[in-house]
Amino acid sequence: MKLLIASKNDGKCREIQSALGGLDLDFTTLRDFPDVASATEEGASYEENALEKARQYWTLTGVPALADDSGLEIEHLAGKPGVRSARFAGSTSSYAQKNEAVLALLEGVPPAKRGARFVCAVAYIDANGDSYVVRAECKGRIAESIRGEYGFGYDPIFIPEGYDQTFGELGQNVKSRISHRAKALLKARAFFAQGPSDNAGSGEGAMSVCKIVRTDIMSPSPGVVAEAAESICAGRLIAYPTDTLYGLGANALDAASASRLIEAKKRPAGKPISVIVGSVDQARSLASKPDGVWERLVDAFWPGPLTIVVEAAAAVPDTLTGGTGKIGVRVPDCPLARAISERAEVPVTATSANVAGRAPATNAAEIVAALGDRLSLVLDCGTLDADRGSTVVDVTSGKVRVIRKGVVAEERIAAVLGESALEDLN
Repeated sequence: MKLLIASKNDGKCREIQSALGGLDLDFTTLRDFPDVASATEEGASYEENALEKARQYWTLTGVPALADDSGLEIEHLAGKPGVRSARFAGSTSSYAQKNEAVLALLEGVPPAKRGARFVCAVAYIDANGDSYVVRAECKGRIAESIRGEYGFGYDPIFIPEGYDQTFGELGQNVKSRISHRAKALLKARAFFAQGPSDNAGSGEGAMSVCKIVRTDIMSPSPGVVAEAAESICAGRLIAYPTDTLYGLGANALDAASASRLIEAKKRPAGKPISVIVGSVDQARSLASKPDGVWERLVDAFWPGPLTIVVEAAAAVPDTLTGGTGKIGVRVPDCPLARAISERAEVPVTATSANVAGRAPATNAAEIVAALGDRLSLVLDCGTLDADRGSTVVDVTSGKVRVIRKGVVAEERIAAVLGESALEDLN
């Protein structure tokens, strides 16, 4: 298979070819396409930049493309230069000048406070336009001077963890084993050697390769729905769009899947996780005591952005209820989300696709940057402009208690049930 290495950096191209050598790959580089314009790198994350570069070059050349984006993050500089590492100290400055600029900013900082890490994201666009991305990092510290002549970029000032020499001194033999790019390319090598279907994982741990599929939120293809449902049923985690925000999806009836979701989000223990379902009948199967209030809310607001907290049926794992015995459920006004749950024949978790405590992701690139190494699949429907999630109400007391304000205003609920049916509106 022909593979375009989306770079004109000879050192990087050699590194990638060496890492992927011995596979059935016919390498070409951007030097073989002198008339192709340079791709833009305006993303806020390594994943976003790598994916955008790979997609642009695949579009321009018609050749499946592999691109990477990497950067140096320094603790004392609050993570800078980060995704702007190549443009640090000015886009026209040499790396010798960039290295001198970093050392100047760290002048007088003791070794114990010079912690740093290299981060690399590698993205691949196949002949069908499907995207895959992996991420890896290499921890270390910044030297007090430029040392060594091997490598390129910031190698002469970065001392990897467990060593006393910089990458510039250690040379390619060591770097090809322990660097951020080497680790990412090792994952990529396994992907190319085994193929996409074998890299989907068994659900027993973090995913090494995340697939990104562009699809239509209103008219999804049956193939995309089937692939998402298959991932859910196999115990893997996916990210998918709802009628509000992107959700993090797992099989809600599988305790192990729920545990993996909690670990991936770094979610506090004991916090319930809401779910979406494809139909009202499916929702009823999760509730032990659906009552008249529940039925009236369902009739008025489903499908739509209202999550209703009910007493959970015995089949709902404690991991999902957070030990509360309650479950939040809704039928979303989103054909893609409903179709996934219907095809999988299980309720799907619908917690926002982000690390706990951080802002919800609004697009695929943000999801991949935050959670990509834990996901098997991201359904990319562009940027969602919803600024709030679903409204969450608890009906277990016989009245309606609003526990999270969202898209559905309290006034609309009161108009359906009457003011006397609501409590704790403020």
